[in-house]
Amino acid sequence: MLKTLQNRIRDIIEERDQGRWPKTQAMLGIVSKIYGAAMRLRAKFYAQGILTTHRLPCKVISIGNLTVGGTGKTPMTVYVARRLQQQRKKVVVISRGYKGAAEKDGGVVSDGQHILMGPEQAGDEPYMMAHQLLGIPVLVGRNRYQSGQRAIKEYNPDVIILDDGYQHLSLHRDLNILLLDARRPFGNMRLLPGGKLREPIVAAQRADVVVYSRAGEMPNLPVVIEDAACRQQYHSNHVSIFYQTGSSVHSSNIRSLCPIEAASLAGQPVFAFSGIADNDAFFQSLSRSGLLIKGVQSFDDHHVYQRTDLEAILRAKHEVHAQWIVTSEKDYYRLSARAEVLLPLIVAGIQIMVHDPMASFDRLISAL
Repeated sequence: MLKTLQNRIRDIIEERDQGRWPKTQAMLGIVSKIYGAAMRLRAKFYAQGILTTHRLPCKVISIGNLTVGGTGKTPMTVYVARRLQQQRKKVVVISRGYKGAAEKDGGVVSDGQHILMGPEQAGDEPYMMAHQLLGIPVLVGRNRYQSGQRAIKEYNPDVIILDDGYQHLSLHRDLNILLLDARRPFGNMRLLPGGKLREPIVAAQRADVVVYSRAGEMPNLPVVIEDAACRQQYHSNHVSIFYQTGSSVHSSNIRSLCPIEAASLAGQPVFAFSGIADNDAFFQSLSRSGLLIKGVQSFDDHHVYQRTDLEAILRAKHEVHAQWIVTSEKDYYRLSARAEVLLPLIVAGIQIMVHDPMASFDRLISAL
């Protein structure tokens, strides 16, 4: 019953319901209005100082969005962290650690040199960033100010980057970067739970910088924020990068990932699976890269894979006569040691390319 309701709500949010459940949609509309009123009141209380915004003794950059779903927050966090690292800044990344065991009390996923948590503790995205950001500590915790205090004490950073921090108003930030999906910047324009919006659209006014992700898929980008001319605006694209699982195994039971050229996979028959915010966009990116998709399997975002899931994926690969199994980088790290069942495996990651122009965006980060 609960699963049926969840699927129904998902169809309404994605506008696939075709008006089949008007009562459910009406109920969601009422809850969305209550939720929206609460979020407006919350933002007002922070703006007026009724609720306290804490400051840390270092620069803070927040990277986030207004909608649930994939706009590329984590790849953008990795991009900015690496740029600052190249400028010899001491950087720490703080993430909530969504659905990880350490989310409530917080903890250190990586000290920059060693991975100290698995994906079950850290959450899949912080765990993935810990592997990608050598030399940059990654911390998790629902209370970002508390995590920030720990980062200051243990690592003395010049800059803290908040992954998915746009709604975390209790921590002051020196630069607020808002990502909007160029295809549908505000989803279906409705608030949770009847839509994808985490906050009313007016919350976009808090942004210092607006980055339209997946801009290459939209020939003409509308101006969606009224005073957008007062803000720095950039366009970015998600570029697929591919890896093959290597033979060496890290201490965290993750096999090394060896980069391979997309051209070497062109025309190769593959079976693809993922459990991310926008599975369809992931599968489409594989097709654009030249892979021949013989079959796909979608799971919910942050899905915890069981042995039965992996066995079903293997069966599906053989049934469609695929040569490779392909998954997202985030899914690969979430699978951890369980990925052995699916080897050999192709892993598709995302690299952010910022335009308009990229040098200007990098200068903006440097100027902070």
